Amino acid sequence: MKTVCLTPSANWYSAGALASDGDRLLVGCARQALLLAGPVAPAAGGAPSLHHHGVVEDAHRERVVGAIVWRHAPGAVSVVSCGEDALVKLWTCEFGEEEGRFRYHCEKQHNAHGKLKVAAVAHAARSPHVAISVDERGTFVVWDTVAHTTRTLFLEKIAPTELRCSPHTEHVVAVAGKRGLLWTVSLAASGRVLQKLRGHDDDVTSISWCPELTTLLSFEQDHLLASASKDKTIRVWGTRGGRCHVTQRVPAPTEGGGRRQSAGTGGERAWLAVLWTASDCLYSSGLTGQLLRWRLAGDGDGCQVVHRCHGRSLFNIVGLGELVVSSGIQRQLVVHDPRSLLTGTVPCLGGQTAALDTCPVDPGRLAIGCGDHTIRVWNLGADTAYSTVTVWQGIKAKVLTVAWHPHKDTRLAFGTDEGRVGVCDPGAGRPPQLCPEHHAGAVYSVSWSPAGQLFSLSLGAVWRHDAARLAAVPWPPAAGRAACSQLSWGGGGAALGRQDGAVELLTTDGLVRGAALGHRRLVTALRWGPAAGDGGSRPLAVASYDSFVSVFDVPDLDGSGCPELLQARVTLTGHKSRVLDLAWLQDSPTRLVSASQDATVRVWDTVAGAAVAVYSGHHRPVRCCLPHPLLPGHVFSGGDDCSLHLWRVDEQDAAVPETELGDGRRARTQRSLFPLSGAAENRGKAHSQADLEHLMAAGDDSAPGGDGWSHVGLFGNDSALRDMVDKEMRHHEAQKSSAQLLHMSLWRGDTAAVVRAAAAEALLTDELLALAPMVSYRFWEEMSLKYAEQLENSKECLKASSVLLACHKVTEAVALLLRHSLYREALCVSRLRLAPDDPSHGRILRLWADQLTTEGNMEQAAKCYLSLGDWAAAAGVLSRRSDPGSLRLAARLWALAGDRTQTRALALLCVHASCLRAEWDVGLAVAREVPVVAAGAHLCVAHRTVTAELEPTKQRLYEWAARLLSGEDGTDATEQTTPGNEKSSDGKSAEERGKEREGSSAESGKPESETGKEESSDEQQTVMKYDETAVGEEGRDATADSSRDGGTDWLLGQLRHAWRTAGLEQQKDLPQSLQEVAYRTMPTSPKQLWLAVCSELSLAALESEPSVSAARLVKLLALCQQNVPSQLPLLCALLVPSPRGTADAVPTEVSLSECVRRLELLYVSGRTQEEERMFSELSARLEAL
Repeated sequence: MKTVCLTPSANWYSAGALASDGDRLLVGCARQALLLAGPVAPAAGGAPSLHHHGVVEDAHRERVVGAIVWRHAPGAVSVVSCGEDALVKLWTCEFGEEEGRFRYHCEKQHNAHGKLKVAAVAHAARSPHVAISVDERGTFVVWDTVAHTTRTLFLEKIAPTELRCSPHTEHVVAVAGKRGLLWTVSLAASGRVLQKLRGHDDDVTSISWCPELTTLLSFEQDHLLASASKDKTIRVWGTRGGRCHVTQRVPAPTEGGGRRQSAGTGGERAWLAVLWTASDCLYSSGLTGQLLRWRLAGDGDGCQVVHRCHGRSLFNIVGLGELVVSSGIQRQLVVHDPRSLLTGTVPCLGGQTAALDTCPVDPGRLAIGCGDHTIRVWNLGADTAYSTVTVWQGIKAKVLTVAWHPHKDTRLAFGTDEGRVGVCDPGAGRPPQLCPEHHAGAVYSVSWSPAGQLFSLSLGAVWRHDAARLAAVPWPPAAGRAACSQLSWGGGGAALGRQDGAVELLTTDGLVRGAALGHRRLVTALRWGPAAGDGGSRPLAVASYDSFVSVFDVPDLDGSGCPELLQARVTLTGHKSRVLDLAWLQDSPTRLVSASQDATVRVWDTVAGAAVAVYSGHHRPVRCCLPHPLLPGHVFSGGDDCSLHLWRVDEQDAAVPETELGDGRRARTQRSLFPLSGAAENRGKAHSQADLEHLMAAGDDSAPGGDGWSHVGLFGNDSALRDMVDKEMRHHEAQKSSAQLLHMSLWRGDTAAVVRAAAAEALLTDELLALAPMVSYRFWEEMSLKYAEQLENSKECLKASSVLLACHKVTEAVALLLRHSLYREALCVSRLRLAPDDPSHGRILRLWADQLTTEGNMEQAAKCYLSLGDWAAAAGVLSRRSDPGSLRLAARLWALAGDRTQTRALALLCVHASCLRAEWDVGLAVAREVPVVAAGAHLCVAHRTVTAELEPTKQRLYEWAARLLSGEDGTDATEQTTPGNEKSSDGKSAEERGKEREGSSAESGKPESETGKEESSDEQQTVMKYDETAVGEEGRDATADSSRDGGTDWLLGQLRHAWRTAGLEQQKDLPQSLQEVAYRTMPTSPKQLWLAVCSELSLAALESEPSVSAARLVKLLALCQQNVPSQLPLLCALLVPSPRGTADAVPTEVSLSECVRRLELLYVSGRTQEEERMFSELSARLEAL
């Protein structure tokens, strides 16, 4: 179980530091952490309070600026947080109020904001799983946390300070910004700014929507928004019209008697928060931290002060059910109940918890030294859950240590990291008494002697302070060979810990009675345990940087039974880092609590010498621990995570839970260079003494250098030293410790041997190569080549080439880069270091071009060939592309290469591709650049004109088909009107005219299809020009007429008009040229079909005989039916004219009987199976429209 009784405080000057779900969940942003809390049902007549569910440690790498919370299951909530690390994260937290458990994990996250700091986050009232965040540049990101999809919108640049979603309209948010900016934005579709509300003269610090649409004000049914600004005004806006309906200036604070104070909170430090809880009730902060309640309706004074619990500034106000929760500069949460008008406070911590101490006179008073320059005194025995007093006056730095007077509860001593020592009375409310001397370093220990004298430690010196002025004088008994680090009074005297690990035992008069040896590093904590009995010894626990704890049994220091040297009774090992604090359990005298830098707190059984409980609820170093004075078996602990934990000993496991720290990689221990000597020197004290005796016998025959004494060769003569080094090197060689062997060989001056050995083992390094010139230049060059080979084998090709270049092996460096396909680097090196006419340049370019072609990067390959001057090769690779731009470049390159055949082929492909992709400008450009396909310009213009007619024609076709399907064709119910039997202006139906033409064909002895062929055979003999003379008066009238009759004649006139408008020149051989550029590929898709249609229409527009044009178009209908039947209705509707004056009516006046027949087959009974399928598709599309 983990219970966080004091949590980190909410961030200052942050609009999103507090948020709630509006009911039972509160989330706060505290530095890089998140804290979750909920309301507690108060006792009868009691003030409201909060219960801490838990803290999400290290939620972000940098400061958390906003969070939202909602409950998705009983006991489980979802939290979305955003921070200055540009990340937005989704956390899933599980807790149980009865068990006190709290678990959390990051489920998802996104970095759609890139490297920009996220400024605020909110979620829609109807869709809590959709999180909306905005960054410092004004970019919105809408994140669906369920689907894990994001949508980014950027409207205008803004420096946002807060973001709030409308509770009435989905996708509408209000954004507050600096310099008085206030916007309402719709995030639907691509987003747009709805209103820019202008009125504030300074930064807008807080906004809040009215929770109801109906208000008591005159502007009912408007979406109202309240805003607070640094200009000390609160405004109410109607977001529909953008008007400011109410402007209230926050009143200046008054002293007793009603006299105005000089506001000291103006300028940049002024901060106002606002919360709209009901239609006529608005809460805001005052200029000096008050909570104000405004009445927007009725006759009243405007606003009233609810409480003044936040000191100088109030930063955040949120609603929690019926409660109003606020946070301010005094680092506490204030809970106000508008129903009972009672207010409760929940203290928080703004820095590390550095020290704890309980008052000996009143054990229920707990002093907490904090890193936020304050001391909190918590009355644990009070009726309320949190009864605290904050001491802050006169404290200008972190409080590192606190100590209560042994006989007075009005004197609490403290020390700070700036060297100040002071004594305060927590209940007096006045500044503390400070020592007139300012220590040069941090004060890391203060303690009271049994007689009531105050001692302090700073920079290794102990100082004694007098009772009147706290003047400090050095304490002579503390002077010694090593600096002091800790002082603790007890056992009839004092224990003084030093930085070398020694602990001296002194009487009250300062006489040294003995020493406790067991540590070698700085002593961090000394704690006296309870006496074993009358006249018995007292245990003394000692902690140090050695990461273990020693327990000594110390006799009464006032007596004569204290030995000069004490040995540890038990050594407690298990911590993985320094032990920083100790405490004895009062209800279990043999149990000791230790706090460590490894973020754990252990409870030890000093008799068995083993840990009985390990608390791992902290995530950062634990600096202090203390048993609860009123609850047996409970322990307080605090540290660098800015929180105070309270936990039960019997609910903790005896082993540390397996957790992965950092990136999960274990730090490697470096091998010793002297393994043999080190092992011999660590054999124990007896062997070490024998070594000393041997060294003292300098003239003995067994002087250093013998086989049995080689490990002390470092302290003997040169021969002994070399013998020791030789043995160590042979050991490294046997153990294959190459690195250690190289170091020792280098020490002996065998530079060439060392470097050669490293090269043989492929262990060359930059450092070893730098030593090679010590031998010779040729040796360095040889080793450089071997090092380059080694680097190449390890795939460090760029470094290998640099090594080769360093010894002027340019050709070899280029070859190395080419072997590894680093063509760009090889080309750069070759052109920079070799002659301009070196053939290597061309070879590299061709190899690179071949590789690029294989990879499909045709444009880059073409650049390589162009650099070589090979126009044909560049054109060849670009010809593999199908886009018009590449085909156009390929045609131009073939022209430069002098290949006319390829030029014409690529230019023709470009014309067709530009039409198929609707990139007509490219086709027109290539037609101008390549004269052989100049007629392609006519085809492009014709295709553009016909494409523009497709959509309106398609719409008319669908509307006609819809009327036909629904029976609303406007005809008599007894007679079905179809495209084949409607009357034209001459009174004849299309069917009658078709029979007349069939009869004329019969009289001539040829069928109609053969007549069409005969007309088509005269195609090459008569050509009709598209200038005004060739078109004639009838053509000019038809073209100039703006009414749309439709049909083939009208469409051909449109083509001629488009050609004239485009300024296309007339050519004598234009029909032949157009015939050559026409699209002749069998169409298999609609795009190909319409390109073929435009080709035939362009040729038809140049015909002089209508019958020839008609025959050409009949072939198109047949081609469409055979290959792309789905386009047949649209083709027919485009070619068949409509009655004059009814542009949107069904095609009736028939110019081609074949076209009418196709329409009859499609829309009248008797359809084939394929036509039935086509008709079903058309019906489905009509329903979709």
